[in-house]
Amino acid sequence: MLHKLTIKDYALIDHLSLDFKEGFSVITGETGSGKSILMGALGLVLGNRADTSVVRDNAKKCIVEAEFNIADYQLKSIFSEEDLDYLDQSILRRELLASGRSRAFVNDTPVSVQVLKKIGAKLVDIHSQHDVIMLKNNNIQLQALDAFAKNSKLKDKYLKTFLAWRKLTREYHDLKNLIAKSNMDKDYIDFQLKELSEGDLKVGEKEELESELKKVEYAEHIKLAISQSIEIVSDDPNGMIPSAMTAESLLSKITERGDSYKKLYDRIKSVRLELIDIQGDLENEMLDVEIDPN
Repeated sequence: MLHKLTIKDYALIDHLSLDFKEGFSVITGETGSGKSILMGALGLVLGNRADTSVVRDNAKKCIVEAEFNIADYQLKSIFSEEDLDYLDQSILRRELLASGRSRAFVNDTPVSVQVLKKIGAKLVDIHSQHDVIMLKNNNIQLQALDAFAKNSKLKDKYLKTFLAWRKLTREYHDLKNLIAKSNMDKDYIDFQLKELSEGDLKVGEKEELESELKKVEYAEHIKLAISQSIEIVSDDPNGMIPSAMTAESLLSKITERGDSYKKLYDRIKSVRLELIDIQGDLENEMLDVEIDPN
């Protein structure tokens, strides 16, 4: 309930303070007597849009302050959501500077105009021929019923229990989802373990397979290099082995002429035998290389 309305430097009002007693209050007067100015000031403190034209001439700012008894309005949850101090006797204040800046306060705590409007909508419902009547709103009806029944303690207890239940329900569903995900992860891990077990992996097998893969990927290049190498060292007339045999034969005729010749003969003979071994190894490697596109 609105208990007091204080207006300073608003439109034609220099300073005005109105006290409203319990029961029904009426403001009457002829057209132009200032009733709409009072309603405009009340709308300003409830969060309506501010217009600098309402700041009284030569005033730095206008101030509108409204004191409400909200004990029966069940607004503790809203005050808690907005991190505001709850008081049964709460004061809403709006300051409008001539520069256009606006400030709002709830119990001397600065708030946004949106918060002021959110709280103000729960305190006053202004009806005029152009305003939307809210009496058909289900939430408004429930709030009026709760206020009339004076069951704020019961509602607060229920709300606290309901929020606790909703939190536990959310945690329950989160745990169910976590269990389901864990079971899926377990199935996937079991599948991977089975695949690894059936693979019969061995130490060094990866490196061996990579080496084999390289042979397969470059099979044509490897086979060509080995083939050309065989031609170079082979026992064909133009190969290295016949040339080594010729040199070995020539040196054999002079081995008795000096130890140095004998050593050279032994070395060229060793080279010829090594070339023969190399040729054999190259031919074996040639057989081991297969060109398989698959």
